[in-house]
Parts: sequence; structure tokens; C-alpha cells
Amino acid sequence: MIPNTPLQRASCFILEDAFNHWLGRFCVHSRWCYPENVDWVGPRFGANIMLDRSVDLPFTQEELERLAPIGPMMCESFGRQACEVNGVGADQAGMVQQDFQHLLSALAEHLRTTPFLLGDSPCLADFALAGACKAHFLTDPEPLGWLGQHSRLGYPSTLSGSSRILPSPAATGYPMTS
Repeated sequence: MIPNTPLQRASCFILEDAFNHWLGRFCVHSRWCYPENVDWVGPRFGANIMLDRSVDLPFTQEELERLAPIGPMMCESFGRQACEVNGVGADQAGMVQQDFQHLLSALAEHLRTTPFLLGDSPCLADFALAGACKAHFLTDPEPLGWLGQHSRLGYPSTLSGSSRILPSPAATGYPMTS
């Protein structure tokens, strides 16, 4: 998880910090600035909060109707403010998407020659990247649409390998809650 050499260790911590803080801007923008995404994410929060179950399980029509108000409520109560505070409000959509494309291109170029960010095994930085991928970019409809050419490539080229690092609870057989 933490590389052995001083240079790789420093790089790991710098990348992990950058991914933990910088990717959050893309995450809050893509989640809360697009009404269709807000409507989609509401039932997923509700599955955890109200139904105490995995978001990986399919919803019934009744559950979707019951949980529909959660997304707009969360957006109004904190989502929009989180976007504004981070400088990624709806009026910044073009710049946010352009920055995201630059990030994808840089990652694709770098990961063409190595399976993980710093070599042959994952480090903390890979987990920081995979967390945002799993929670936002590869699940929410809006940022998933931003992946474009990168959506079909494997982890060495883009974000889609996060399932190797962070498999879903349904895939592992581990329960969601205790």
C-alpha cells in the first residue's frame, strides 16, 4: 500500500492527497449540478439510509417512488452549496468537464505502461482514485457519460479498473451492514 522507496512514498502521499481533495470537486459538481443525476442518486442514498440495503440491488417501482424526493432534498440542503464553495457550480460546467477530460487523458497516458499509478501493485493513491471512481464516475449517469473514449478501456488506461481494487459488496458476498 505504501511504496518502499522514498521517492515513490512521497509520490504516493502527494497523489493520494491530490485525489482525495481534487477529485471531490468533480464528484460534487457531477452529482449535484445535473437534475437527472440528482434524481438518479436520490434512491441510492435512500437505499442506504432508509432501507438499510445495498445500492447494487435492483429497486422496485414502489421503492423508486418512495425514495424519489431524497435526491432533490439533498441537493437543496447541501449539494448546491458544496458546489458553490468548491467553485464548481452549474455555471462552471464547461470548465469542470474540460478539466476532467485533461485528467483522464493524463491518467490514460501514464497508465499505458504500468498496471497501477506507481508500478505493479496498488498504493494508497490507487485507492483514493478508485474510491472516487466507484462512488461517482463509474456509477452516476452524468460523469459516466463524460468518460467517452475512456469508458471502454481497462484500468491501465483509465478509471474503470476500480472494481479490481474496490469490488462491490454484492460481488464479494460480504454484508453491507453489521
